[in-house]
Amino acid sequence: MMQPMNPQQALRRLASLCVRREYCAADMYAKMKLWGISKTEQTKIIDYLMREKYIDEARYCRAFAREKLRFSRWGARKIRLSLAAKHIDAETIDAAIDELDDGEYTSILRDLLARKAQTITAKSTYERDQRLLAFAAGRGFSPDEARKCLAEI
Repeated sequence: MMQPMNPQQALRRLASLCVRREYCAADMYAKMKLWGISKTEQTKIIDYLMREKYIDEARYCRAFAREKLRFSRWGARKIRLSLAAKHIDAETIDAAIDELDDGEYTSILRDLLARKAQTITAKSTYERDQRLLAFAAGRGFSPDEARKCLAEI
């Protein structure tokens, strides 16, 4: 177990982390809680990090959404739920999702469905399509988006 850290050490460490990659306030609060930083000090540190632009929730949301779409191949619904779990407001989340490239989004979904369709054994086209729709829903894509891409496959 780590020994408790003083607020100045925590601030330096968090600023150092934020320089290397994007973090949201919820991630920082979780780290400070583990380090034994008091609630009032946590709030002061987060306020400073946000004021100095070490933490920017909108920037974090954009980076998170792009990363999850491109590398994890998540749909908008799953991205939205993950960001909401980090206590980010809905407007910021919506703005980040709206910035995703529609062509790339559709291309990723189409590719996912085409690959999955090759592995599914179904007795009918209807059964295959239902399984593919369930798969797409699990990845966070809406049924309408999935149906549109299924029609193209």
